[in-house]
Amino acid sequence: MKSFGRLILYFFIGLILFVILDAMLGGTGFVVLGGICLAIYLIPTIVAFARKVPSSLAIAVLNIFLGWSIIGFIVALVWSLKKYDYVPPALRNKEE
Repeated sequence: MKSFGRLILYFFIGLILFVILDAMLGGTGFVVLGGICLAIYLIPTIVAFARKVPSSLAIAVLNIFLGWSIIGFIVALVWSLKKYDYVPPALRNKEE
């Protein structure tokens, strides 16, 4: 959960900095729209890190490089929503 929290924190800090920069340069809010579009684009990555999917880094790479195509976005989203029966390494070898 720490990495997801950091991702969200850094995203909003970056968005605030872009808004301040946009206001200083007399922009029209294009940066805010870009930040919202970026958040929508990265939905599969955000979901994967939030759910602690074992292959979340691979999902992020797929989403970043092939998410522009609809197929790449859908594959990354389905992959991030896949149900995993994950057992932490500390509990794998314990005898009952």
